[in-house]
Amino acid sequence: MKIAVCYSGINRGNFIKNNTSVKWHFPDADYFYSTWHNAVASMPPRIEYKTYPEPTMDYHPMKDVNPKLLTMKLRNNLSRLEDKSYYERTKNHTKQILAHAYQLRDLPEEYDMIIRVRYDTYLSPKVDFSSYVTESYENSLAIGFGTRKSRHRDVNVLRELPREEPKTFDDIQDWHRYLMDPMIFHPRNLFDIDRVFEYHRDKKLLPAENGWYQILSEPYDVNHVCFYGGAQIEKYL
Repeated sequence: MKIAVCYSGINRGNFIKNNTSVKWHFPDADYFYSTWHNAVASMPPRIEYKTYPEPTMDYHPMKDVNPKLLTMKLRNNLSRLEDKSYYERTKNHTKQILAHAYQLRDLPEEYDMIIRVRYDTYLSPKVDFSSYVTESYENSLAIGFGTRKSRHRDVNVLRELPREEPKTFDDIQDWHRYLMDPMIFHPRNLFDIDRVFEYHRDKKLLPAENGWYQILSEPYDVNHVCFYGGAQIEKYL
């Protein structure tokens, strides 16, 4: 197993603090950074990175996809698209998956285990991730980590989500057709780069956590795990 930690997209937050928290957990991994051509001004100094053309979004990944692809949660949020700021923000939520695809396409072949993190992801020093890296690699699992302001705020405590389909909107909807994305572990061969670009071209790629699920777990549903805790986007800490 050779691990690559992959950062992509736009650098936000306190990079030194967040990146240090990741390197503390994975000191033996190699680190790769990328961003869009038009976002180089956001990048921290003294690191090497690649740039890619930012994709043009000619569809909205909630409004313009086949309604059968939408989860209960996405269908419920369709009414929020009347808010212009929400519409514009969610319109770009597939770009993180496309950025990862660009980066993996250029990654040296010897890296067979991937840790994908956002630039603004902070990792708890009180959680040991080593066994989950091994589990992901050996069992071909995608494993996602994050916290929730309303359900699980403690970044220092891990809680595995139940692997079940929600029956009502009040049920937890952060596992079914959903992969927590502040940090994701996955074997490299689990991520189908061609399918990412095919789904984007055919206006089928869903936003953020739902899109990560599409690429890394669909149609199996049994080969992904979600945890509350361990990782969180800095501004929500």
